[in-house]
This record gives sequence, C-alpha cells and structure tokens, in this order.
Amino acid sequence: MKRLKISKLTVAQIHEVNIPGWQQIMHPNGALAGLRQAQQKGLCDFVGITARAIPLLVQLAATGEFDTVLVYHDYHPSCLKATESVIPVAANQQMGIVLATVLAGGLYTEQHQQAIAKIDDPKERQRAAEIVERLKAEPHTLPQNAFRFALADERVSTVSSGAVSVSPMGRSGKSLGDRTIDALKANLKVGLDIWNHYLYQYDFLLSLLL
Repeated sequence: MKRLKISKLTVAQIHEVNIPGWQQIMHPNGALAGLRQAQQKGLCDFVGITARAIPLLVQLAATGEFDTVLVYHDYHPSCLKATESVIPVAANQQMGIVLATVLAGGLYTEQHQQAIAKIDDPKERQRAAEIVERLKAEPHTLPQNAFRFALADERVSTVSSGAVSVSPMGRSGKSLGDRTIDALKANLKVGLDIWNHYLYQYDFLLSLLL
C-alpha cells in the first residue's frame, strides 16, 4: 500500500481461491481470518474472492462471509456459466458482483476473428461467431454491446474490463442507456467503490508502464 500511496484498500480479494482451497481460506487461522484482522485494523473495507473455479466460488459465497465475488471468462454474451450458480448465490448473499474479461480475450473487439479461431470446439467456435455477428448488427460498437449485455443484469455491480486506459471505459459507459451511475448508486451494494478501486489500479499500472 505504500507503493500505491494509499492508507487502505477498498477491496482485498483472495485471488484464484482454488489455489489455497477451502481449508486454507476457511480455517480459523486461514486467509479469511487474516483479512478480517486487516479489515478490523482499517486496512481494507471489503473482503472478496475471485476465480474460475465456480463450484468452490459457490461454496464460499454461500457462507455469507465475503463482500464481493469476481468471475472472469465465464459471463459474457457467448458464455453464461457463472449465471447458473455463482451469480444467483452471490446475489442472494447481497454480495458485490464483478465481471472481468467481459470482452473475452478480444472476442468482442476488432480482433474477434483471431479470438474465434482460438476456440477449439467447432460447435462453440461457430456459436461464438454467430453471436459476434448478431452483436455487430446492433447499435453501438462491438465492445460497447458486450458491456451493455453484462450490465443489463441488475445483479452485476460493475465490470473489470482489462482496458489499457480509462478512456475506452468512458466510451463504453456512454452506451449504457438507462443503466446510469445514479441507478447503480441506488441499486448496488458496493459497486461504485469497487469500480473506483479498479480504475485506480489501472491508473497506477499505467504510471509504471509509461
């Protein structure tokens, strides 16, 4: 935090929960207990979890011990895996829900043909290509339509885009229609705090790269 020049984190996340596993996270002396101590000391406001290990995410979210959950690659126009279990459970626990990699590794960008070619399963590749074509036919840009799809789900607090700068986020934000910032403030638990946290991270990382 000294390098970030901040006194505390908005969200402290246990990343890739499948690596430490349930025992190391939920043990009385485990990761969750340590983060709760950090929270009590004022070092972070919220405690979250992230992974693609959806079954474990569901188990952890169901405990009610976590404030946020971040899923990536598993919720975008061509993939709804996260909606089958983890999103409903997290919403029921009133957790902040963050969707990362909404653009699915370039699938909803100008590089969509290259991204489609990397999909191994022929049926999934064809399905993704058809969805991309449908999105291209809609108003707004392909990335904007991917963001609109994600944020149309009112259970979703915010997105972590992986953008290399804040400006594309602004352009995408202009396309969200009725899903305004005021609506987000009214309906979401910690979405704006998380959003600001990720924007700060992007700014900090850019400052290291430039």
